[in-house]
Amino acid sequence: MKKKFDFYDFLVFIFGLVGFGGYYLLMTEVFKIDPFKSFGLIPTIYFVISVFTMIKVYYIVNDKIGDIFFLTHRTVHLVSYIFGPIIFIYEKLN
Repeated sequence: MKKKFDFYDFLVFIFGLVGFGGYYLLMTEVFKIDPFKSFGLIPTIYFVISVFTMIKVYYIVNDKIGDIFFLTHRTVHLVSYIFGPIIFIYEKLN
């Protein structure tokens, strides 16, 4: 049975957009690189894909780690955002 898109999925998507905003500010303000030109475009495409895969990957990562006491939900969100496309492709191949 397919799970419906609920309010918590919307919050995870918003956290992904906030993460992308943080990436954009890091690239433009700290590294002084335009993320939409030349080599800055490659990680930008990766993190845009990551925003959309984060919803599915969050549940995969949350199921795998279980109730490990030193991992918080913020850590799971961060891992889901940064490694989202890689985990998503790995799960689809297996």
